[in-house]
Amino acid sequence: MAKKPVIVAVDDVKAIRTLVERTLSEAGFTVITGEDGKQGIELVRKHRPDIIISDVEMPVMDGYEFCKAIKQDQELRKIYFIHLSTLDTTDNKVAGLNIGADDYISKETPPTELIARVRAGLRIRELQKKLDIAYKKLLQSEKMAAVGQLAAGVAHEINNPTGFVHSNLGTLKGYSHNLIKMMTAHDKLVTQLQQEKTLNQNICGSIKKITELRNEIDLDFIIADMNDLLDESYEGTARIKKIVGSLKIFTHQGKERQEETNINDCLDTTLSIITNEFKYKTTVTKNYQADLPKLKCFPQKLSQAFMNILKNSGQAIKEEGKIGIATRLYDRDIRILFSDNGRGIPPEILKRFSTLFSQPRRLARGQALASMWPTPL
Repeated sequence: MAKKPVIVAVDDVKAIRTLVERTLSEAGFTVITGEDGKQGIELVRKHRPDIIISDVEMPVMDGYEFCKAIKQDQELRKIYFIHLSTLDTTDNKVAGLNIGADDYISKETPPTELIARVRAGLRIRELQKKLDIAYKKLLQSEKMAAVGQLAAGVAHEINNPTGFVHSNLGTLKGYSHNLIKMMTAHDKLVTQLQQEKTLNQNICGSIKKITELRNEIDLDFIIADMNDLLDESYEGTARIKKIVGSLKIFTHQGKERQEETNINDCLDTTLSIITNEFKYKTTVTKNYQADLPKLKCFPQKLSQAFMNILKNSGQAIKEEGKIGIATRLYDRDIRILFSDNGRGIPPEILKRFSTLFSQPRRLARGQALASMWPTPL
């Protein structure tokens, strides 16, 4: 059963309150009444109505002050506010509307028109809610687009210097191998000269200086460590290139068409972007089926969905844990399983799913699917 719209009606005259309550209740509304603006504010904060109907001339707080207080409250200002008054001159109506009232009705208005105006207010309020939702989605979409463009630009700027550093390291690695060969031949020559007995004093002195310098700079350690440093740097720039490539794919703009996408690659792209958030506390285990067919989809949106799931898993793990990802093809369906050993869903949230899990058919299907899945952890 649909919930009845709630109306707070405020008037200092009991007969008017009773008339408004009876008229609108018979029309299918829930009506809550108050005697003045101050009491009206309390009722509005308590019941959060869909419509407020208020007299103008009232003791304690009149209708204008009541309306002004509602429209200045960020949580209440979007409630549709109607003034219902005997003061129905143009000046009174303009004053009320300028304060923020959404409508101004004379008390001499027939009940049928009052009901119609209330229903019109409800329609306007509903349209406003839809407009707010659409605006938030648009704002979020624009933010995501801006972040995507920024990230793509940053990725491009990082990719250029990383590319030539990576290339230079490869060349430097080749040079180091040649230098090591040269140093090895040099050491061999020094050893042979040291064995000669007919060397003059100058040559002996040079050999002694070379030997002392070799020991002073610990040349053996430098040769061994130089290779390790170059290998690690080369691997590091390779990883940067991979991350930048994944970032460019993840944030690529302008793809309005669906694409044939490899789900396993899409998962790996997402992992390379998000792994820094939980790499120190979480081990990710992948169990992919290698021969999955490509899926026609929007890869960026799919990656965003994967990122949200993985973030939730990471947030559920406090100190140390595991996240598992598995992909499988069943019949014509590609199925993806995410699992983690985090703290789970709080009981108060889990209750929201009680209706879903109480359905025998759906539960049986879930059990059947669970038996088909490989253990990802």
